[in-house]
Amino acid sequence: MYMYLCLFTLGNSSSGYLLCSRGFYCPAGTGRNESACPAGTYSNQLGLTDASFCLQCTGGRYCDVTNLTAPAGDCSPGYYCTEGVNTPTPTGNHTGTGGICPQGYKCPGATVLPEGCPAGTYQVRNYAVLLRDIIKLVTF
Repeated sequence: MYMYLCLFTLGNSSSGYLLCSRGFYCPAGTGRNESACPAGTYSNQLGLTDASFCLQCTGGRYCDVTNLTAPAGDCSPGYYCTEGVNTPTPTGNHTGTGGICPQGYKCPGATVLPEGCPAGTYQVRNYAVLLRDIIKLVTF
């Protein structure tokens, strides 16, 4: 799983190799140019050999730029981020799985999957954030 970045002038005198940096991967034959883990992913591991070893941004979080070593932050209230999302407000042109909180659900900040409205209530708007955004059904 580990690949070494060949930097003979800066490397270990016994091996001549350095592990590829966190947030990057180094395919075989890599010189001084490490490849960044793409937006929507991150890695806090040294020595990745391929982009497939970069981790998908975790649920409820987003990874908006390349070569991250941890998710950038929580997804915004009114949205959900299941995995691999590159924006706090996924609305269509984004990586991974996420989106606008749909009708009938609520999505507080850092939502992985939209939460259904409780029994006896409904929600007619997108972007519901809190339980107060859900209307209780009243029968007469």
